[in-house]
Amino acid sequence: MIDVINFTPYSSLIGGLIIGVAVVLFFITTGRLAGISGIVSSTLEKNENKFSNILFIIGLVLGPLVIIFFSKNDLLRKILLFIFSIFIIKSFYNF
Repeated sequence: MIDVINFTPYSSLIGGLIIGVAVVLFFITTGRLAGISGIVSSTLEKNENKFSNILFIIGLVLGPLVIIFFSKNDLLRKILLFIFSIFIIKSFYNF
């Protein structure tokens, strides 16, 4: 059930569009899908596309850390740290 009081459809839509555009651009430029477990696995096991994979992973790690560093909202920091920890766990889940 949707929490009508805290539901933010416009920011949710904009966030979804940004993610969608990023995935499409990644697919168009590299010909690969932006699946984090596959990118981490490919980075550790194969030599092809290693540089772009490392840059992708660095961007995924640095993005939330920059927001956490500059954010003055404690709730946002806790949420991003939680998501960041899930990202780390999910990245090594396939091994």
